[in-house]
Amino acid sequence: MTEEKSKLLIIDDEEVNRELLREFLSKDYDVIMAMDGQDGLKKIQEYGLELSIILLDVMMPNLDGFGVLQFLNDYGFINEVPVILITADNSNGREEQAFDMGVSDFITKPFNPSVVVKRVHNIDDLFKRTKELRMIVEEQNTMIYEQSEELMS
Repeated sequence: MTEEKSKLLIIDDEEVNRELLREFLSKDYDVIMAMDGQDGLKKIQEYGLELSIILLDVMMPNLDGFGVLQFLNDYGFINEVPVILITADNSNGREEQAFDMGVSDFITKPFNPSVVVKRVHNIDDLFKRTKELRMIVEEQNTMIYEQSEELMS
């Protein structure tokens, strides 16, 4: 029985970037692609928390990457699914703005695909482990609460 691949969303208006990233990431991920920010929001709403990670370009028509990040922040989604910004826009303050908005990593174009793959895996693993630890803590808190209720009664 094969394990189902995690879903990864690439939001980039440049087809060559989407295809290059898909080529390198499709071995390990079920890659979903969006051609701009508006299309990306539709995919985010469609797949929701099924997404393991989002690769997001900044400079796009219709809705740029920071508009997508604002949506992710407004709905608390940024805390549940890691976002890696991939952009050619290295203007002053953009990287800091991205981290202030909750991105997990920032990669500038042109990028080395094998390094991107490693960074995606690292961020994905870190988020998965954090979620597992959160669940363990919640279970332990529930158990402690139940035991204290038993002792009090």
